[in-house]
Amino acid sequence: MRTRFVFATFLILSVGTIRAVFAGETEPVKTGEVVVTASRIEEPASSAASSVTVITRREIEERQYRTVFDALRDVTGVDLVRNGGPGTLSQVFLRGAKSEHTLVLVDGVEVNDPVSAGRSFNFAALSLANVERIEVLRGPQSTLYGSDSMGGVINVITRKGKGPLSGDVSVEAGSFNTFRERLGLSGGTGKAHYALGLDRLDSAGISAAGEKYGNTEKDGARNTSYSGRAGYKLSDRADAEIVLRGHEARTEIDAKAGAGGDDPNRVATSRMFSALVRGNLAARDWWNQALSIGRVESRSTDHDDFDAAHPSTWLDSRFEGRLTKADWQNTLFLGQAHTVVGGVEWEQEGANSEYRSLSSFGPYNTRFDDRTARTWGIYAQERWTPSQALQVTAGIRRDDHDRFGGATSGKVGGSVLAPGTGTRLRASWGTGFKAPSLYQLYSQYGSESLQPEKSASYEVGVRQPLAGPAGWVDLAYFRSRFRNLIGYDFGTSKYVNTGRAKSSGAELEAGYKPASFLSLVARGTVLDAKDETTGERLIRRARNRASLLATILASPDVSVTASLARVGKREDTDFSTYPSTRVALPAYTLVNLSGEWRATKSVSLFGRVENLTDKEYEEIKGYGTPGRAFFAGVSGRF
Repeated sequence: MRTRFVFATFLILSVGTIRAVFAGETEPVKTGEVVVTASRIEEPASSAASSVTVITRREIEERQYRTVFDALRDVTGVDLVRNGGPGTLSQVFLRGAKSEHTLVLVDGVEVNDPVSAGRSFNFAALSLANVERIEVLRGPQSTLYGSDSMGGVINVITRKGKGPLSGDVSVEAGSFNTFRERLGLSGGTGKAHYALGLDRLDSAGISAAGEKYGNTEKDGARNTSYSGRAGYKLSDRADAEIVLRGHEARTEIDAKAGAGGDDPNRVATSRMFSALVRGNLAARDWWNQALSIGRVESRSTDHDDFDAAHPSTWLDSRFEGRLTKADWQNTLFLGQAHTVVGGVEWEQEGANSEYRSLSSFGPYNTRFDDRTARTWGIYAQERWTPSQALQVTAGIRRDDHDRFGGATSGKVGGSVLAPGTGTRLRASWGTGFKAPSLYQLYSQYGSESLQPEKSASYEVGVRQPLAGPAGWVDLAYFRSRFRNLIGYDFGTSKYVNTGRAKSSGAELEAGYKPASFLSLVARGTVLDAKDETTGERLIRRARNRASLLATILASPDVSVTASLARVGKREDTDFSTYPSTRVALPAYTLVNLSGEWRATKSVSLFGRVENLTDKEYEEIKGYGTPGRAFFAGVSGRF
């Protein structure tokens, strides 16, 4: 590992010579505030009817995010929890909704895992290799995206190459015996474009079970991620593109949370591969068509042999999921004011798993034989823009599932710019649904009579410029009701539709640039999320959270970013007691610091400190979190 690190460092320091061989340097894609997730076509984020946050490539580099999960920590309305250190189970909650209510896309490829119990997505291994920007769209989006998007959509978009061949490479090392290497290549001509990314992580990690409970054994992780995107312009009206992405990861985990959780030889592995082929055709000046076919395959294992600490415990499990999806989208430009987006989707998902274990309670075996489900969907949404000051959208969708039947969802919204003030008001109302997962339908704990979960939500918001283009503030209030929620009934040992929940809250985003060398961004969320059946708060959702980021350009070649994040009280479940009890996790504040020095035109040195004050905290009861950590590295462009 160290040999590879030293070699990569030498390569970067020689990048000035390499640069002379290649002409030009790829310019970053200037996305600004343009998003594609809100309406499936490009539009300014400020005019969207739903709240959206865009994390740009520049922000990723300035703040030295290393995974998509890290980048989401500073986003309004998002709660994140992880079962320990790098590589362990990492979940995201949008506006109080379940983690499986967030649809995750990578360049339009749906990557929610069909084999997981709730069909959620585990962010543990999703790196930022080749990523250009991340769009986080909050609120129900079932009208355009179907199931799994009741809480919102997170769309990870990779970079599109342009110009002569160029590249970037970086290496870093730091606390917990961590090493990371990254390589990117991109380029393009008038007709073709390509971009490749490779990311490797090796870390000795921390104890997944919290050290404060007496756990000392470190749980390491390694992950290799790759990404590729290439396209070709077939004619003035047609082009085609292929997008590939995947990872292979190995993570050491512990037996449980809390005291006695250490397990020296329990290992989880995961492997994922996704591919998308997409073609675009401008059939007429007023009619664009896009046909895409995507495929995702995942496989994970969890294995634990007998050991001195657990002489009677053994387990072996495997999980396999796959998803094939086709989408035919049509965009009609009906005059200058009307744009209609409509299409047809078809998807087929499949999954199987097996779990075997031995313990002091005896043997336990369960097998989920391979099952599949198919869904057809048809959707349409019109965007009416009579002027730059007014935008109104309305859409409807119908999905047909081969098990539970049909579900209809709709959404209306709009935004208006107040004359002479720069104030833009927005409002939206929409419904959402989530189909039962394969496991919830067909496993030994499942029920084929399950119906889809449903929601109804609305939000109102306002965006106001401050001091001209130098500042802005965005406020939003939202309220959501969920019904038919699927939960596990311990009396019947079956999944049932009995749950009801509600969430409401307010979000704040503000930015200001008081001087050419200083930019500030502040974000805050107040959330009230409750189970309507029990009246208790939903676990692992903070009542309030806030963050402040300051970026200082000390000179044209030196920049420093400081961030402060405050996470309020949350409730969780303590499984170390029998029966389990609810506990309150205390609030905490984290401070991070990062900096970069551009030593030459091609080479930069960077470093960061995470958890500067060495704060002890918990995201999940009984699981560990990193203390103060230092990282440094070198990057180069050629």
